[in-house]
Amino acid sequence: MTLYRMEYLDEGTRIVDWLWLTEYELENYLEDRAQAAGLIYRAATSEEEELYDEAYRDGYEVAALTGVENAYDGITFRMDGIDEDGDIKTTKMFQCAECDRNLDFNEEVGTSGEMFLGVLKDDKLWHICYGCAMLQMEIQNIEVELKTEED
Repeated sequence: MTLYRMEYLDEGTRIVDWLWLTEYELENYLEDRAQAAGLIYRAATSEEEELYDEAYRDGYEVAALTGVENAYDGITFRMDGIDEDGDIKTTKMFQCAECDRNLDFNEEVGTSGEMFLGVLKDDKLWHICYGCAMLQMEIQNIEVELKTEED
């Protein structure tokens, strides 16, 4: 497979494509672009291949980081060390959607019965800590008391 630099005009706009193609794929590409005005192509130099690969890696890394960032819902794992068998020991952590503190999931997550409490943040369900859950309940009780006194 060879990296090719393709240049042509498309409705007055100069287009430059970089494509990895086999000889067979190159023939098909050239047939498909036969009507393209001013088609010029050549195999890339070794320096151009290196730049292409570097740019591809950079783009892949940015896309991977963006994917992780978009999927983040406050859950992380803290590394606590390595046990006797060589396995990594971790503790599940969470970032509270209300107070933004990073807390131990098993000790601090808000629950009601066996259900975890959460709120929507950035279109994802995030957990809230016990302290924030209790504060919300106290605020709701005050609102209920105020409404009953007004009636």
